[in-house]
Amino acid sequence: MKIYYCRHAEPIYDPDSLTEKGQLQAKALAERLKKVEFSHIYTSPSNRARQTAQATCDATGVPYEVEDWTLELWNDFAVTREDGRKMFCMSIDGVRFREDMKTSLGDEWYTLPCLDTINGREAYDKVIRNSDEFLARHGYVREGSVYKITRENEDNIAMFAHGGFGLVWLAHILAVPLPIFWAGFGINHASITVINFKNKPSGYTVPSLLCFSDTSHLFGKESLHSDSLDY
Repeated sequence: MKIYYCRHAEPIYDPDSLTEKGQLQAKALAERLKKVEFSHIYTSPSNRARQTAQATCDATGVPYEVEDWTLELWNDFAVTREDGRKMFCMSIDGVRFREDMKTSLGDEWYTLPCLDTINGREAYDKVIRNSDEFLARHGYVREGSVYKITRENEDNIAMFAHGGFGLVWLAHILAVPLPIFWAGFGINHASITVINFKNKPSGYTVPSLLCFSDTSHLFGKESLHSDSLDY
């Protein structure tokens, strides 16, 4: 099974929708994804994610299904800057993450000094619980950091969601400590990340990253590419 994780296109956060550029990005993304035979297309409940997904649904003929647990994690992972403004903790300078990681790693990520103002641990645990249920539905039951194959399949599934949520969920699937992932990875608008659950004779699989935040479908499309990693 392969998961095609797609961040929504360039958004307007209030009201929740896509910019004109974002609508064109969604169409370019759909043009790329229509070559993939999807068994399911899933989306966050947010308008910006559903509008991005709809373009691919129109191109493939596969309707989307809403997964409520994939909403953006702003309320749980926002930190307050020195000037009083809020920002996603994923946007903290990677240098600070790497310095703070000298004292805390792995499952103790939430104790990092630069994360002392968030309540992300409960939100992270909720993502894990929902992720496990979601993947079990598709035949892959987590046992530690590997997955037992209960139903072999070659399905392709798409998930349209968010940058911040994606950095939490993908880190969990790949068994990478959150601060390490946040310090070195960022997800572009209208990008594609592919995770492969390869069916192996052992009956177990380790999810592997085939591509990350790919936006090659946006190049040459009336300057649709964006380097914005704001969450």
